[in-house]
Amino acid sequence: MRRLRYSITFLTRLPLGPRGEASGSELSGSLPYYPLVGLLIGALPLLVALGALRLGSGPSLAAALMLIAAVLLTGALHLDGLADAVDGLAGGADREDTLRIMKEGTVGPFGAVALILDLLLRWLIGSELLARTRWNLLLLAPAFARTALVALILLFPYARREGTSTPFFAGSKPRHLSLALLLALLLTAPLAPLLGPLLLLLGLGVAIGTGIYVRRRLGGITGDILGLANELAELAILLVCALLPAGAALSLPWSALGP
Repeated sequence: MRRLRYSITFLTRLPLGPRGEASGSELSGSLPYYPLVGLLIGALPLLVALGALRLGSGPSLAAALMLIAAVLLTGALHLDGLADAVDGLAGGADREDTLRIMKEGTVGPFGAVALILDLLLRWLIGSELLARTRWNLLLLAPAFARTALVALILLFPYARREGTSTPFFAGSKPRHLSLALLLALLLTAPLAPLLGPLLLLLGLGVAIGTGIYVRRRLGGITGDILGLANELAELAILLVCALLPAGAALSLPWSALGP
């Protein structure tokens, strides 16, 4: 339960205690719970959206409220990483310059454009999935994207000597990834038993592809790159879900939860 609490505390802003009290082994030991926290990150904003729909809101407004709730819940953790990573990768002349730009934490033009496009796509895709009563698919993307982060932490070295993410990289073990993958599949099996594993593979592929590209440039990845990979993986899964033909992924009568 302590490690589950640490995973929730690190990935969200839910007040479950300070992060600093955890040891390195406890932080890395929290990695297998990332799919569960991802599911929570999808579920709570979805409840906000469904509540808005029941009160008579249209899908566009409900999707906007869902997006706001998600940002508040996570503290824009991965959005911050997205902006810093894009600024560094787009503006850095070499490895050291790229890492310096990422560490500065100020949002430049590349990062600002990336944030706008990311939020715009999330709002449009959320509106589409809400309008088509695909509640289950809105839960899969955040769960699978956080699962992909565990793979990145295990498979790629940390590019800096020290940083916030150092304990995760230093203590990650193959069993953490195995447990995370198993938990992700078990949690999402009732939501989309046939489509779920394919979407998980998609998220893993996008995240690992991001890691390979960044490693060639920086020799490893950073916490900001984890944020970038999370956003890209989640967007890829959501986009595929929005493009699926009607009825392709509905394994249970999820539309009954709607207005």
